[in-house]
Amino acid sequence: MNTPDYTWYVSSGPALFLDFCFWVLERDGLRIPPFDRHADGDGSLRAAGMTPDTWRTWLGRVDAAVREFNTRMSGDDWPPWPEPAALWDGAPAVGARLTALATEYDDLFNERKEASIHLWWPDQPNQEPSWEALAQFDQLLPPLRVAYVAYPGPARLVIPPATVVLAAVGWHPAPGELTAAVVAGATELVVSPG
Repeated sequence: MNTPDYTWYVSSGPALFLDFCFWVLERDGLRIPPFDRHADGDGSLRAAGMTPDTWRTWLGRVDAAVREFNTRMSGDDWPPWPEPAALWDGAPAVGARLTALATEYDDLFNERKEASIHLWWPDQPNQEPSWEALAQFDQLLPPLRVAYVAYPGPARLVIPPATVVLAAVGWHPAPGELTAAVVAGATELVVSPG
């Protein structure tokens, strides 16, 4: 008798460490398609040396740290929280600016979480992602993480090896639309794993 393998799973919810990375795009004005619908911002990170490529590298590092944190959590032995600003390893002036912005972000933390939580706790039946539709990826990807950020949606960005970031603010997906966005992101991760 074959026993099913339950090691693959899908997690979803607001991703506040990643959200910080997207909030700094808005704060600075740096546009990274499809996260390019915000105002110009103050330009302080760009002036200090942040570029689209260095931002993407940093985002990947933050995602990897969060993934590691989630893997190592057990009982009373929690690893240290991932600190996105501390994970910057590019221009020191950008790191200093990110550290200052982290304090500002702390004041917005709950507000931003509330702005994206409606995708996690949908208020309409059949709005949540169909896990059956995602089962096709169980042999193709590590456990899939669907991360909701407080950015005007819909917009999607993937972070290899297995994170799909969805912009949630103002997006109230029609039935099946959330599932389609997650499946499209997972497919993109499989086709171009980074």
